[in-house]
Amino acid sequence: MSQLQHLDLEVKLKELEPGEAEEGFSRVDSERLITKFLTSRRPGLFRVPKHVGFGGNPNNSPLTLPSWLSEEDVTYCASKFHQKGFTGGLNYYRALDLNWELTAP
Repeated sequence: MSQLQHLDLEVKLKELEPGEAEEGFSRVDSERLITKFLTSRRPGLFRVPKHVGFGGNPNNSPLTLPSWLSEEDVTYCASKFHQKGFTGGLNYYRALDLNWELTAP
């Protein structure tokens, strides 16, 4: 869950230097990125081919929203990430092990 996997290189998010993932996310449209995250139907790790990048779509087909997700919802979520960036959300995953240790009995 806390991993981003490239086709030829697996990198644990918590091992990335602060700013690396954020820099990758900043190069793409927040709405497209949020849509990709929320509409992905593949279980397991979120795979990102290096040549495509976080916001790319290898076959350039449009992303279709499911019935439970409106364009307004995506725009709202994306606007929050556009204002504040992705660091807070990424830090949640970077700190998973620490949170587990601190809350363990």
